[in-house]
Amino acid sequence: MLYVRTMRYLKPRQLLVRPLRAAQRRVPPRLAMAAIPSPTMRELASVVEQWGTADRGMERARLVLHDSFEFLNERRTLTAIDWTQRYGSHLWSYNLHYFDYAPDLVWAFRLTGDRTFLARFERLALSWIQGSGGRGDGWEPYAISVRIVNWSYGLLLAGSALDLDARDRLLRSLSAQHRALAARLEWHVQGNHLLKNLCALVVGALMFEGQARRRLSDAVQLLETQVRAQILADGHHEERSPMYHAIVLGDLLEVVALLRSVGHASADRLHRLVEPMLAALARVTRPDGSPHRINDSVDGIAPSRRALAARAQSAGMDLAAHPGTPGRWHLRDVGFAGYSSPDGRERLIIDGGVPGPDHQPAHAHCGLLGFELDFNGHQFLVDPGVHGYAGDRYREYVRSTRAHNTVAIDGREQNEMWSVFRVARRARVTRVSCGAREDQGGILFHGEYHPYHSRDVTHARTIEGGEGVWQITDTVNGQAHRATSYWHFHPAVSLKQQGDTVVAGGPSGNVRLEPFGATKVIIRSANENPPGGWFCPEFGIAQPTWVIALEGPTQSGVPFGVRLRANAGGER
Repeated sequence: MLYVRTMRYLKPRQLLVRPLRAAQRRVPPRLAMAAIPSPTMRELASVVEQWGTADRGMERARLVLHDSFEFLNERRTLTAIDWTQRYGSHLWSYNLHYFDYAPDLVWAFRLTGDRTFLARFERLALSWIQGSGGRGDGWEPYAISVRIVNWSYGLLLAGSALDLDARDRLLRSLSAQHRALAARLEWHVQGNHLLKNLCALVVGALMFEGQARRRLSDAVQLLETQVRAQILADGHHEERSPMYHAIVLGDLLEVVALLRSVGHASADRLHRLVEPMLAALARVTRPDGSPHRINDSVDGIAPSRRALAARAQSAGMDLAAHPGTPGRWHLRDVGFAGYSSPDGRERLIIDGGVPGPDHQPAHAHCGLLGFELDFNGHQFLVDPGVHGYAGDRYREYVRSTRAHNTVAIDGREQNEMWSVFRVARRARVTRVSCGAREDQGGILFHGEYHPYHSRDVTHARTIEGGEGVWQITDTVNGQAHRATSYWHFHPAVSLKQQGDTVVAGGPSGNVRLEPFGATKVIIRSANENPPGGWFCPEFGIAQPTWVIALEGPTQSGVPFGVRLRANAGGER
């Protein structure tokens, strides 16, 4: 997590959070709020039922039933959980406290009729209530937010099948967690954390009558304000991560659907604010729903396309109506541009935007003017993804300039990166344009920026192509500087040097890379010290891959780069 102090957010925070804190003070700390009446419970439950089970939900339920917990591709057996202990990384422990497995267990009970699944949910939740102690990872606001939603959905799905005493204890704890969250909204973090907090406040408030319902209007007002602030005019979330965009979209679709089911007046307003996010999603994800790995983005974390489609339908929207039409496109506010061929076999996405919002660059990478390119429906040139956050041995690497398909100048980073989520001085984008090649269609993209360390140096890149023929041209303007262009290939791609060219073969077919203007062409494989040449498709997975480094000329303004020629077909 990133902790920042931003003066421009101080006044809205004081004005908007005061009603929530005042409401929290009026609630006796040991008095649980009255649970919602049965008709409203049925309306909310019917919405959650429409979403169906999560991907791999039954598999996860069976694992948890046998004390096995798998998060971030790391599995641990926990027969007796000490909820105050941190197991593995901070993020792994966070996932344990999220209780994403709660709806899985209840769905497993509903689908099989086996009450041991439901009993497991009850025991784990009651164990958490007794053993969490009001401190530690489970009481951090983000963890509270995710757990409030998961427990609420578990309760709604279980209905009258849940043991009455367990239900009462869960509702009392849910009420206490809701009050604790209302008093600790993550204004210091902003971004997706704050939206997660506010969505949880809305869902939690819908679970109760009385004071919580009166707090609902405050939560909805805060949520609307933050959605207007964080969702850019082109529909993308401000943190410029396709993965977090999908996470935020999933949360907001759920809130719209639930508010709509109870006839809340805000549902239509939120609907209008959220729907543009569907079109942006189609641009930054592949047809199979996997996110392009710009900035902190990987597979297996955000809701799947199937899950988002179900949530959109219950919210009165249609994900299929936003397929992302072929041709070139440009999301000007977030800074992404790209192209997809009419047959969908060729796909390009370029990062031509700033690292992130000034107040929250936690998920930014040094990938400016970098890109991902797919051929024949398969990934070919890739961004590194994410292996882990705090304490992860690949964290520095995946955020670095050398990990992206872009240019490093004098071996320095584009942005001044430090710690796990920190960015100090940043590159400044000076020019971006996106159009068609003259009389050819396809895409002609041009971008320029100054790296953080020198306003007298400019990296300019032109990307033009389509129909299997591409050219990427780089120039570095300024006094003599050493420029290195990096090219990172999907692990399924193998390289073979043939004279002055390199042939890349794999599921994408054969692709010839013809360097020009470079003083040296270096082919590298993965190494550990320092880390290089790694591809992280999911958290906890690092796959070795091939990297080409082109050493450019030191003279100012002399172009260098690569021409690519792709042929259809399978492996060579």
